[in-house]
Amino acid sequence: MNLSLSTLLLLLSLTLPTLSAPLDPGSSSAVLLKLNNGRTAKCTLPHLPSRQKADIVSSKLVASGKMACTKTREHSTGGGKTLECESGQFTSAEEGEETLKGACERHEGVHKLL
Repeated sequence: MNLSLSTLLLLLSLTLPTLSAPLDPGSSSAVLLKLNNGRTAKCTLPHLPSRQKADIVSSKLVASGKMACTKTREHSTGGGKTLECESGQFTSAEEGEETLKGACERHEGVHKLL
C-alpha cells in the first residue's frame, strides 16, 4: 500500500491534534511532591497518556535517589491518578521543586507550587 506524501501529511495533521488534546479533569493525572519546607509542588499532566506520564515523572524523582513516592490515589472518575511523593531529609526544597519541574515540563505537564 503506497500512500502519497500529501496523503500521509493529511492523516498526520488529523491525528496529532487529538493525541495531545487536553483531557477532562478526572482523566488527568498528577504528581505531588511534599517539600522539606512544608510546601507542596504539583505536576498536573492533562494530556494522554496521563497515567503513564505520571509514572515516568515520579520515576524521575525516585531515580534521583533523594525522593520517594509511596502513595497512589486512583481517581473515581475519568481514569486518572495522583502519585504522592516526599523529599528526602537531605534534599533542599529548591532541589526537589526543580527536579519535579524539569520532569513535569518534559512530559507536557503543568508545574505549580502550592
